[in-house]
Amino acid sequence: MNTIIMLFLISLLILVHELGHFFAARIFGVRVSKFGFGLPIGPTLFKTKWGNTEILIHAFLLGGYVSFPDDEEKGAAGGDGAAVDSGRRPDSGTGSYGSISGCGAAGLFCHRSRYAG
Repeated sequence: MNTIIMLFLISLLILVHELGHFFAARIFGVRVSKFGFGLPIGPTLFKTKWGNTEILIHAFLLGGYVSFPDDEEKGAAGGDGAAVDSGRRPDSGTGSYGSISGCGAAGLFCHRSRYAG
């Protein structure tokens, strides 16, 4: 029983972490093409569309990802980074991308401080 509770709590932390990346990207005006909870190594349990973002829940819940449009283009171009920029980047430079990366950890901190008592 303790193992099941531990796996549930780890999955909850992963969800909060990925939501931090997702909402930071939305705040900075970066388009998100996919938000996935769980690793895509097995069946997809749930799939829906919210605006331009595809929301996916996969069977293996110990992971997650936020996918941006040019991530998919680079994968289609062979992963060499030679894909043409899709225009999704705001003019604010790389500072917003550092913030998007850091907001996953900030989401965990906020979640932890809320329940720390």
